Amino acid sequence: MNLIIKKRFKWIGLLLGVGLSASVHAAQEGFYIGLAPGISNWNANFSNKYNRAISDPNLGAPFSYFSELDGVANKPLPNINLLLGYQQHISCQYLLGVELLGGYQGDKLSFTDQLDTALSFAPIALTELTAKTTVQPNYIVDLTIKPGVLFTNTLVGYLKAGIAYAHTKTNFSVDYNSTLSGASFSINSDQSSKSIWGYTVGLGMEKSFECSNWTLFGEYDFRQYNSTTLNTINFVETGTAAIGALPLTTNGTYNRNLNNYSNSFLVGVRYYFDGRPQTCC
Repeated sequence: MNLIIKKRFKWIGLLLGVGLSASVHAAQEGFYIGLAPGISNWNANFSNKYNRAISDPNLGAPFSYFSELDGVANKPLPNINLLLGYQQHISCQYLLGVELLGGYQGDKLSFTDQLDTALSFAPIALTELTAKTTVQPNYIVDLTIKPGVLFTNTLVGYLKAGIAYAHTKTNFSVDYNSTLSGASFSINSDQSSKSIWGYTVGLGMEKSFECSNWTLFGEYDFRQYNSTTLNTINFVETGTAAIGALPLTTNGTYNRNLNNYSNSFLVGVRYYFDGRPQTCC
């Protein structure tokens, strides 16, 4: 009796072993390249410091005006991304890889602030300022590690984490509309390119096909960059607020700090040079 039971368990074990062996396959591994269009919802959190010092001989005392403005601007930016990577099995079910992603975004986002003197002794605002900032994050680069798990014969889920870089073009300027008589106004602007660093995390799913080097994947990535301070804008204004009044002088500074982050979605293909998946285990 015991012998019969042992033989039956032996056959069950053999069948289970054959079934598991037949049901587990390797994912694509080796070196690969990829191409993926996507959309990135780029966000720019901005904080501003606005100072004005007014010397008015008609009032006999200088006045100062200070304000802090905070806000956020965002816009979906289409992009195209190239990928280069390598991955391999570390066990039958788990993979580990590294990936380099380079992307290009051709669009830009802009936002403005409306400022004025808003002094209590003035019947109208002496000067209204419009501060405008344009940000174009045209190039992005990520270097990430990519652990993955094999869910089915042809479906892999993976995570990504690593460093992120972006090259941005910024244009920071201020326009004015003065109500002063005989007003003169001098101001500088800031047009510059900036390199910003940060981190990225993401997750995705990749589908392979029998007898093919190609895979199809979808992916979400979050990127957080370090904050950047744009060059300070300085302005000087002179003029008279009323007929017969002595001219007054305004000296001002405007500072803007940007904190950039993005949420990106990609759908694309990868091509593995080492060929189709092989049976594992």
